[in-house]
Amino acid sequence: MSAFFDALGENYFVRPEDRPDEALQQAARLLGREPAAIIRNGWGGPLHHFIHHPNVRDIIVQHEAQVWIRDRYGAKAAVPIRLNSDWIDYLAYRWRYAAAASRQAAAADPLANFRHTLFFPDLGGGIRYQYVGSAFSALGSSIYIRRLPAEPVELDSLVANGTLPREAADMLIDFLKAKTPIIISGQTGSGKTTLLGALVNELQKLYEPINLLLVEKSHEIPLNRPAYRWEEDADGRVGLAHLASHATQMGLEWLVLGECTGAEAYFVLKAFTQGVPVLTTLHAANATAGLRGLAMLALEHVKEPSLLPNLLRALAEEAVISVHIELNEREDGSMLGQVTGIEEMISVSGDKPVVNPIWSRKPDPETGFGRLVFNRGSLAQLSDTTRLRFRVAAVDFPPPQLMADPTRNQTSPQPAKGFFARK
Repeated sequence: MSAFFDALGENYFVRPEDRPDEALQQAARLLGREPAAIIRNGWGGPLHHFIHHPNVRDIIVQHEAQVWIRDRYGAKAAVPIRLNSDWIDYLAYRWRYAAAASRQAAAADPLANFRHTLFFPDLGGGIRYQYVGSAFSALGSSIYIRRLPAEPVELDSLVANGTLPREAADMLIDFLKAKTPIIISGQTGSGKTTLLGALVNELQKLYEPINLLLVEKSHEIPLNRPAYRWEEDADGRVGLAHLASHATQMGLEWLVLGECTGAEAYFVLKAFTQGVPVLTTLHAANATAGLRGLAMLALEHVKEPSLLPNLLRALAEEAVISVHIELNEREDGSMLGQVTGIEEMISVSGDKPVVNPIWSRKPDPETGFGRLVFNRGSLAQLSDTTRLRFRVAAVDFPPPQLMADPTRNQTSPQPAKGFFARK
C-alpha cells in the first residue's frame, strides 16, 4: 500500500488506515490552511489524488471493498485502496456541510442518503456525489463520485467526437435562435448535462448581453461567461421547484434548469406559457418518452392525474423539441454517448405525445453502429408554432447545406474518442 502512494509522486498526508479527523488536521497543518478551507476545495483523504486528477471521471467506493475508478473515456479499473464506512461517512458529511461552519460532520447519521455537489473555487470544477449510509446496506456505507469538468465543452467538440452530426448541431443552434424550448433526455452518464452546457455556451455566443438564469441543484455546468445562477441549499430546504417558481417572474430571455426530477417540471411548463424558452434535462428511454416524462413530473405539483392530457397539450402548443442521447457500445467494445433522436411535439393522442421526428437513428450495417439521419419528410409536418418562430427570428430552416448535400446527414463512422467515448 505504501509503495502505491509513493509511486503517485504526491504527498497525501493520509493513509486509508488513518483516523479521518486526525488526517484532516494534519493535512491542514502541512498545507498551512484551515481545515474548512481545504474541505471546500475538495480534500478527499485517501481519494484526493483521484478526485483532482483530470483523467478521472468516476470513483465508486463501498465499505472495505476495492475502490473502482473510471476514466473520462469510461474505462474502469480497480485501485489498491479500501476505505471503511468511517472514512466514507466522514467525507460525505464534510463535503455536504463544507459551507456551513455550524454543522459538524463527526457525528454522521448512518440513516443518511443524499446527493450533493461541491464546487472547488481554486480549481473551477467540482464533484457530484451520491452517498448511502450503512443503514441501507449490510455491506456498509457507499459513495459514488462524479468529477465535474472545469472547462466548458464546446458543441464543435461534440461534433468532432461523433456525439451528433454537424448538420444536427447547426439545427439545434437554429432552434436556439428561434427561442424554441428544448429538453434533453437520456440515461445516467450518457452526456445530457454536457450537451446542455454546450448549448448554453452557444447561447452566450449568440447574444451579448443575455438575460439567462441557470437553476441547478448545485454548481455543475461550466460556462464561458458568467451568468445568473440559483442553486439549492445544502440541506435541500429550498429545492428546484421553489427556485423555478420564482424564476418564471424574472422577465427572462432563457431559463436553464440543470435537471428536471420532480415538481419543478410544472414551472417549466409555466415558463413556456409565459413565452420564456427553457433548456433542461431529464431521464427517459427515448425522445418521445422525454416529452411525456416532463408532463408526468409536472403532475407532482398539481397532484391531479386527470390533468396529464392538458399538460401534454401545453407541450404540443409550444412545439417543444426533445433531444435524446444514449450511451451505445460498439462491436470493438468502445462506447459513445450519441444523440439518437431529435423530435418536435406537434399534438396529443389520448395521454401520449404525437411527434414529428426530425432526426432519427438508423442502423448502419457497414459500421455496426447507428447513425443519425435527417428526415426530409419532417419539413412538411413542422408545426405552425415552429414555422412562426423561424420567421420571426429570420432563420433559414433547415440549414441550406443539409438540403444541398443530403449525403452529409450522418455521424462519422470513425472510431469515437473524447468526452463520452472509450475503448
